[in-house]
Amino acid sequence: MQPEAIEVLVAMGEYAGTQEAFLRESAAIVQAALQCSPEIADHIIHNLMNHGGINFDITRGGELPPTPMAIPMARWYWYVPTAA
Repeated sequence: MQPEAIEVLVAMGEYAGTQEAFLRESAAIVQAALQCSPEIADHIIHNLMNHGGINFDITRGGELPPTPMAIPMARWYWYVPTAA
């Protein structure tokens, strides 16, 4: 496993945008943190997901805290799955 990659992905927090943009940004963050190529960063993320080290999900827009004049938006985020 790549604990550094897991750490930077979880620290990324919530991301508002498309799934494709979220995954591109995630790969860029891993690439910068590990000083690797974009291809290696993608491989690391896919490897972590395939082996249960990390996963991503999306919030439901209505679950976000309401603020004046704001429209609730769903956001992508990374998390470490818990063992069942």
